[in-house]
Amino acid sequence: MKSEPTILISGAAGGVGKALTRIAGEAGWRVVGVCRRDDDRIASLYDAWLGTRDRLAVHVCDLAVATQVETLLDALGEEFCPDVIVHLAAGVLDIQPIHRVEWAEYQRHIDGTIKPVVQLTQPLLKRMSKSGHGQVIAVLSSVVMGAPPRGFAAYTTAKYALAGYMKSLAVEYAGRGITANTVSPGTMNTGLLRQLPSLMLDQMREALPGAAWIDPAVVAKAILWFASQEGQEMTGCNLPITAGATM
Repeated sequence: MKSEPTILISGAAGGVGKALTRIAGEAGWRVVGVCRRDDDRIASLYDAWLGTRDRLAVHVCDLAVATQVETLLDALGEEFCPDVIVHLAAGVLDIQPIHRVEWAEYQRHIDGTIKPVVQLTQPLLKRMSKSGHGQVIAVLSSVVMGAPPRGFAAYTTAKYALAGYMKSLAVEYAGRGITANTVSPGTMNTGLLRQLPSLMLDQMREALPGAAWIDPAVVAKAILWFASQEGQEMTGCNLPITAGATM
């Protein structure tokens, strides 16, 4: 790995993204963060940054919109080729029984979960192929392991679709210097859940071993561990981070 490797993080302003940005900076990485909205969370990324300021750049881009992705890539330049791409972005949850879920809800989750990954990764894979190395890491969820929770049908479907894309990527680029791996964390008390009723949040937390949320910083450290691995043998892996809730 290069002495100053570059990691591109989509969803950088979320709970895991903020933690990953901070610890990557501390570890000497150059970080390019992507956020969907320009709000005060971007300033908080810079405030928490532990590296030199010139090694962090945050861009605003809705990765589900092809024209915005093109604008982002133009801003990064034709020579930009990250060592690692990390996909963290996820759509807003809307919990309801499966018989009430209309197709528009499935489409919203697909557009928010897998479409950004495909639209950002595809052009950068071409650059990684030319350089002969690169890693793609995506965050799935413990919903893809064992029985999924009730009411999460659209979210679960989109995460399974992302899992399929990542496995396909791992197979097609095996032996070509590019790896693809995933992590599947259990429930974290991040912005993704905070619009849910407090009683539901309490029930979700109490269902976890030890009745404790999964720490976003632990997930971020696991991602950076994956990113730091140079062996091409480690590809197509999924790492559960669930405190024993799934194995």
